[in-house]
Amino acid sequence: MEDALQAYLEYLKPWLGAITVTPDLLRDPDHHGALIDDGPRPRCHRGFCGGDFLEWDAPDAALGSDHATFSLARELARQGPMDDTDVLDLGCGTGLLGMIAARMGARVVATDLDPRAVELSRRNADANGLSLDVRRGSLLDPVHGHEAFHTIIANLPHKPCPQEEHLPLGQGGMSEGDGLWHQALPDMARHLRPKGRLLFFLHSLPHPRIFGLFQKHFDLTLLRWKLRWLGAGEYGDLAEAFQRRHECAT
Repeated sequence: MEDALQAYLEYLKPWLGAITVTPDLLRDPDHHGALIDDGPRPRCHRGFCGGDFLEWDAPDAALGSDHATFSLARELARQGPMDDTDVLDLGCGTGLLGMIAARMGARVVATDLDPRAVELSRRNADANGLSLDVRRGSLLDPVHGHEAFHTIIANLPHKPCPQEEHLPLGQGGMSEGDGLWHQALPDMARHLRPKGRLLFFLHSLPHPRIFGLFQKHFDLTLLRWKLRWLGAGEYGDLAEAFQRRHECAT
């Protein structure tokens, strides 16, 4: 195991119980700065599941696929065909992850609180000839009580954001970065089928107590990892707050 990852897992030990590191652990490409660019729209993402995807996005609202989306997309593709399975894309953004699952054969429900995200997800599904059941609402509120899923994909906002600061709706995870997960995890567990799975992306900024929250409901397996550096000027004054969190390890 590489030194950077080993050091992080050691840091987590006071909060983290048992975690499985998959024998075929993958390291994604390291990443510097934001990935949502100013190029022409729609963007074309090539090679996922043997095909291309068009994505209309909204960079001004931080709505668009980035390094976290692509990490989950690679893992979805690695998991193999999803024929005759039900998938929930929670906090779907522009819908790219749900579209990948749909192209792999899944029936997909996608939810997001942001009306612009809902509009973009529907537009993108149409542009790619795919069927997504896109619903507007907070977290699992739009999911019906009887619905159960084989897989939940959750790329939820988890950047710590003090009340006096501001992040777009799709990025802020409340003061410690774990606020939305506190709200969503019990409902996720209730809406998963037996032996169902939750696929999620998490960086190192939230308070590490978040792992105890996960382990109330799930067994954790580390599937892939990466190093990520903030770009110059990225997140403004919040970048300094992120750096202080790392320096004091809180």
